[in-house]
Amino acid sequence: MSLTRLLLIRHAEVEARWIKHFNVCSLREANFKIEAKDFEVASTHIPDLESTLTATDAELRRIENTLQPFVDAATTRMAAALQLLNHQALPFDTLQPLKAESAALLQVLSGLADVLRNLHSIRRRFPAFELLLQNRGNHQDPAKVDAVISPIVKIIKAELDTIHARLKDVPYPFPHASGQITVSQYAHGRGNYQHDIEAAYVEGQAAMDHLYALYYKTAGRLASIAESIEERMKEQANPA
Repeated sequence: MSLTRLLLIRHAEVEARWIKHFNVCSLREANFKIEAKDFEVASTHIPDLESTLTATDAELRRIENTLQPFVDAATTRMAAALQLLNHQALPFDTLQPLKAESAALLQVLSGLADVLRNLHSIRRRFPAFELLLQNRGNHQDPAKVDAVISPIVKIIKAELDTIHARLKDVPYPFPHASGQITVSQYAHGRGNYQHDIEAAYVEGQAAMDHLYALYYKTAGRLASIAESIEERMKEQANPA
């Protein structure tokens, strides 16, 4: 198994641990009675949970920093292949229709790469957000639950603001029933919300549902185009 694959598996494991501890920490802050064994954590003592969250967050950053050179290398290889479409001397006439498509896809991929950490931040907090909302009606003092929900909503809103500010001018690269739209518009929810909690929930869910899938679809299509170019280069270098 490659080092990249191992790092991705490790990242998923560490992120799952962060989410688990953030869930417990959020429930404890709202004064829900919980057992450590029910959540597979060592302690439900808030200082212990916060310490674990800090350490886990640092580990996530280390893994992400270690992964970055591999991501950069893959991106560089793909960009180099796509750049060949701009060379007039090379026999890529049949691939020229891909030039405009690849340029649009690269713009999308660049924008999404810039906001992935913001999207991850929403994903990691969303399970706790849902748990608190689901159990609010069972709490003897819902105001305590609201006090824990409030900062989560603020973080989600701030992350969404960053995401949409970056993507508001990036055209959505695939056919859409609404015609020509931006990636930001594509990632929005239905709108017309009654309060901030509903807005954060619906908009956060919409961003996760749409942008992760768009990231992988865009990267996959670009990789396919780059592979076609590389294959054409091999054919030219080794004619039958």
